Amino acid sequence: MCTVTNVPYYLDAGEFYNSFYAPASQGTSNNVTWLNEDGFQERIDKALSIVDQTERYAAYADLESYILNDLCPAIYWVDLFESVAYHSDYVYWPAAEYYKEHGVPANTALGYHYIFREFEIHNDKMGN
Repeated sequence: MCTVTNVPYYLDAGEFYNSFYAPASQGTSNNVTWLNEDGFQERIDKALSIVDQTERYAAYADLESYILNDLCPAIYWVDLFESVAYHSDYVYWPAAEYYKEHGVPANTALGYHYIFREFEIHNDKMGN
């Protein structure tokens, strides 16, 4: 059993297919399945090369269905949850403020909840 946590190198859902399943990534910390299905890399490359976003996403959906229903290279059984503590009385953290206001986690780009240039630290509000 292993835990794989990763964010894509660029903002496109198809990038995960190269990271997690492509033969070139076998043996890395991202691709622990060692999936080596004939023609699969070509299917990934073809999907990634589609310019029209709707068509590309449809190709990704086909890949995902093929991976999960036909190949089943792994058992996907847990979604990691991260709990973070911070001083909300003097630290402004946009993702946390969104949660406080809306009651659901912020859907940030690529899962990045820590864009530190957006944080604010109010030293004048810090206790001694």
